[in-house]
Amino acid sequence: ITSSASDMFSRGAAQNGNSLLRGTSGKRGTSSSQEHDNEQPIKLLERELRGLRQDLRRAVRAYVARMEIGLAQSAAVIASYGTNGSLPRERMREIRDLTIMLRNRNLSPEKRRGSDLREIDSLISELRLATHSGDNRDKGH
Repeated sequence: ITSSASDMFSRGAAQNGNSLLRGTSGKRGTSSSQEHDNEQPIKLLERELRGLRQDLRRAVRAYVARMEIGLAQSAAVIASYGTNGSLPRERMREIRDLTIMLRNRNLSPEKRRGSDLREIDSLISELRLATHSGDNRDKGH
């Protein structure tokens, strides 16, 4: 911003009593207006906190839904494999490796860590990659 634009902006903020930019409403006098000025930023922050909470809940629902869809798709592919005798040896090895990978997951939900979610997401991604990458070669079982 040029200095003249900055000066215009400052003058406009002072004339309009912009409390967010200057820290006060520009009003002088009664203590009730000062209390109102102090209360308004708190209410604005509280409103933003409520909005953040709603955004968090939406994001978590979408994230969990995406992971559950990936897990359900992988489960459907695995269920379509049928009995063990009809699968090629290579696919059986992959199934064993996936079973071991899932069994060895190391989660600590009591600690409520984000790393648990990342690990679950990673496991689901690996499972989905493994189950969907072989779809074309195993069509005939």
